[in-house]
Amino acid sequence: MVKGNIYSLGGTVQASKGTYISRKADAELLELCQQGEFSYILTSRQMGKSSLMISTASKLKQIGVKSVIIDLTKIGTQVSVEQWYLGLLLEIEEQLMLDTDVDEWWEANNNVGVTQRLTNFFQYVLLEEVTSPVVVFVDEIDTTLSLDFTDDFFAAIRYLYVARATDTNFERLSFVLIGVATPGDLIRDPKRTPFNIGQRLDLTDFSFEEAIPLSEGLGLEGEPAKELLKCVLEWTGGHPYLTQRLCSILSQQDKNSWSQKEVLQVVNTTFLGSPNQQDNHLLFVRDMLTKRAPNQDRVLSVYREIYLAKNPVFDEEQSLIKSHLKLSGVVRRDDNVLQIRNRIYQEVFNTQWVENELAQQRPYSQALMAWLEAEEKDESRLLRGQALQDALAWAKDKSLGNVDYKFFAASQELDKQEIQFALAATEKKAQQIVSKAETKAKRTNRISLGLLAVAIVGAIGAIGAYQNAQKLLYDAQTGSQLEREVNKILAQYEWDINQPGVLALAIQAGQELKGIVKDGRSWEQYPTVRPVEALRTILDSIKERNQLKGHTSWVYNANFSPDGKTIVTTSHDNTAKVWNTSGKLLATLKGHTGLVYNAKFSPDSKTIVTASRNNTAKVWNTTGKLLATLKGHRSVVRNANFSPDGKTIVTASDDNTAKVWDTTGKLLATLKGHRSVVRNANFSPDGKTIVTASDDNTAKVWDTTGKLLATLKGHRSVVRNANFSPDGKTIVTASDDNTAKVWDTTGKLLATLKGHTEAVSDANFSPVSAASPKGIGKTIVTASDDNTAKVWDTSGKLLATLKGHTGSVSDANFSPNGKTIITASLDNTAKVWHVKNLTEMLNIGCEWLNNYLIINPKKLQKLEVCQNKSNLKAAAPFLVQLGEKEAKAGNFEDAVATFKTALKWNRQLKLDPQKKAQLFENQGKAEQLVSEGQSIAQEGEIENAVAKFEEALQLDPKLDIKAVAKGLVNNANILVEQKKIKEAIKTYKQAQKLDPTVEINADTWNQLCRQGGLNGSAKEVMFACENAVKLAPNHGYIRYSRGLARALTGDYKGAIADLKILIAQTNNKENKAQRQGWVKALREGKNPFTKEVLEKLRNEG
Repeated sequence: MVKGNIYSLGGTVQASKGTYISRKADAELLELCQQGEFSYILTSRQMGKSSLMISTASKLKQIGVKSVIIDLTKIGTQVSVEQWYLGLLLEIEEQLMLDTDVDEWWEANNNVGVTQRLTNFFQYVLLEEVTSPVVVFVDEIDTTLSLDFTDDFFAAIRYLYVARATDTNFERLSFVLIGVATPGDLIRDPKRTPFNIGQRLDLTDFSFEEAIPLSEGLGLEGEPAKELLKCVLEWTGGHPYLTQRLCSILSQQDKNSWSQKEVLQVVNTTFLGSPNQQDNHLLFVRDMLTKRAPNQDRVLSVYREIYLAKNPVFDEEQSLIKSHLKLSGVVRRDDNVLQIRNRIYQEVFNTQWVENELAQQRPYSQALMAWLEAEEKDESRLLRGQALQDALAWAKDKSLGNVDYKFFAASQELDKQEIQFALAATEKKAQQIVSKAETKAKRTNRISLGLLAVAIVGAIGAIGAYQNAQKLLYDAQTGSQLEREVNKILAQYEWDINQPGVLALAIQAGQELKGIVKDGRSWEQYPTVRPVEALRTILDSIKERNQLKGHTSWVYNANFSPDGKTIVTTSHDNTAKVWNTSGKLLATLKGHTGLVYNAKFSPDSKTIVTASRNNTAKVWNTTGKLLATLKGHRSVVRNANFSPDGKTIVTASDDNTAKVWDTTGKLLATLKGHRSVVRNANFSPDGKTIVTASDDNTAKVWDTTGKLLATLKGHRSVVRNANFSPDGKTIVTASDDNTAKVWDTTGKLLATLKGHTEAVSDANFSPVSAASPKGIGKTIVTASDDNTAKVWDTSGKLLATLKGHTGSVSDANFSPNGKTIITASLDNTAKVWHVKNLTEMLNIGCEWLNNYLIINPKKLQKLEVCQNKSNLKAAAPFLVQLGEKEAKAGNFEDAVATFKTALKWNRQLKLDPQKKAQLFENQGKAEQLVSEGQSIAQEGEIENAVAKFEEALQLDPKLDIKAVAKGLVNNANILVEQKKIKEAIKTYKQAQKLDPTVEINADTWNQLCRQGGLNGSAKEVMFACENAVKLAPNHGYIRYSRGLARALTGDYKGAIADLKILIAQTNNKENKAQRQGWVKALREGKNPFTKEVLEKLRNEG
């Protein structure tokens, strides 16, 4: 039994002087570091990562391996890229006590980029000064996820690993990366090679044997202490933080014995019920499952499947959802199956908690849970009729989990069965009516046509109902088939989110659905919603990847230009940035010395006004040139806006005033009347009035001279924003009381928009719609600290919720055409959103895929919904290329058909399908002959290879002989590497014979010269030596190679001249002395390149 608290509840064990528990990972990490291997520990919070790092670094020190520990939180995120990289190197300088002054070195090497400086530092400074192995531990790497430049950092680490292949010095340098992240997070740009080096190290929970040292602090001795520890582990599963926390609480109770019931009471008062609302660790896990989830619905749905354990949920490394669940720590992988990590998590995040979270969104949650608990066998829990239609209508804007869609599918199947029963009854009734009519016709000699007609009309009515029902059944069956196809598409998309072909498949499914519902039926009557959900999921994901990333800190504001072509954003990083709508950065507006709150375009889209914490507003052109500075406020300027005619500007400030200026910076009027900070000020559409929003809980309406016209009272907290509707008749305000309100211009309250769970930071009306002028200002978008934006009608009815940001949404605005919404968030990004119906989503998908479909014309053939005259015409040349490939592959008939389709798409093409197919079939045969010739050439049969090439030329006189000759040069290069010098010389000459202009550079001739000299063919390669020197006469190593060959062929004088050039360029003292010795020997008439020296040089490469 140990006196005192031995448990660590935060930070490292070493810092809190607790008991360090060794695990399997300790030995594994130490061994990897000793071997110089790169490794990474990427796992959930409070698993003991940092403690393991410090323990390993201490052991490495004992065996003579130096280590550097870099905590990235110390460097911070509110820094420039230069500051961040320099901060890293300063940490290394301090811990390794380098002689080099890193500050001076960094500045002296500023002629290259920061990433190259980083790798140069490791190569030319660290590895030069430190002769022992060095392990660099980089902790808290998840702090880099908010930075936009650290892809290069992790790419540089990958380079330092790969460089070992060419420079063995790098084998003394290794890295250990530590943090709450996945390998995919490290290099996020999908166009770059992913972070795919190093060995992953898994940190497991404590086993009983490993945790035994913790029993010494429980206040008991011997077996009772161990039995109590077992009870602890039954609850914590060995989770490092939960285990130490529970042990710490138990150790403070001063008890001599414990029952399981008593332990349960402590667990209840520590973790379960209301206490879990105060535990930071459990709050983190809860946030990971909800607020920080990449897709809350799907994360909770998959978690629910794992919890219920009806069927095994297999782990998939490439699944974003499952990776996020593992990173949260709530689940663990056991034999490739995901399971709840421990009993505490199981009790805190139970089915009731999941149901409550989902019930806030799902109207059918109770029915779904009951169906799942009945092992999906209780049909009474399924939805049908109007309830099913209502659920499908609710689901239309959402991306849900597999369980939800399985529930919908089962409900729809049951609904279809009921339709079939109704069909059978209708068909029977129709047959009965027809049968009675026929029987009556046979009995009656004089047929009453009128009566028969009545009977037939009745039959036709019944048959018509039957036929309508048959159509419903057909639609339902087609819908089921589409659902199966879409499930495969979504599974494929989860594996490969960057594949445009998956979007094409989704559009194809949407096209089929559109063909079913072309009768104009409402969403609720669709036979399936899955194609729509697939399109929405994929389009939203693409939209997420098209977000505007570039600011290095919080993004406060984002606005479209009036012409809809550009976007301006503002940030805590003291800049505003201008982008095009696809996310390309066009300009950065630098000049403010404080954070920039707001930026707005002028009505002509040519100038921008910004508002800043440095008490000023500034006017710029769109390239970033400063035009004017508006000085006069005595405090922070939070907002600035142009008047509709673009001639004046209104600003809002923390000095309790708003001011009106001309665009040169001349003050025209001051609006005084608010009793606190004025957060926002906007002109009315006619430019005659201004509305302001203030921390005094009011908004006010003024004329442009500063006369107060009305005060809008009703909010219970700060009013952050106020804006006029496009017709100028109403005003919307946003407040910290979690609501937005709609008013008339006299201050009369018209509606309250309730639904946000945190402060509402912004509210704006939709603009004038060219397609529907009557829809002026009929919708409102709001932004909130609850990480969402919402769309409403003006009566306060919620129309849509925009989820995706991981931080407070500070700003939300419609595009000028009202079709898109842009949001700005404290997660450092701005996002563009589309809320569309099936036709519009198909159009958007087709638009996004347009370039892809043009260069993939076979897919365009399938997607008729995406076809138009423009893209068919543009795709025709690519279709021709496809036909050429088919002809080359010997598929003559397919090629002819493809060429004919290309002609149909673009009548301006000049080609004869038959002749072109024949031409490219010959080209294909010629290319095959070239390929055969190249294979033969690699085996050294150069004459036979050339014969193949000549035969190919007969089939295709336009054959690119330059490429063939270049291929021979490559073959010759390989022969040089294999030390087959004579065969290489022969191949080079054949290449020059085929193409006298074939490029053979100085390095290539030099390799032949050097290897020939070292391998007994100095005389034969002398021509190559001369060619190399002719191309690079002052290159020291090229002159060295010729000098070697000259010495070996008896030209000592020439050898001396060449070696002197090399010596003049040599800095290494040892190498210089060796080469001076060779020159001395040559002057004495001796050949220094003996067999022993040549063997040594060959081994050096």
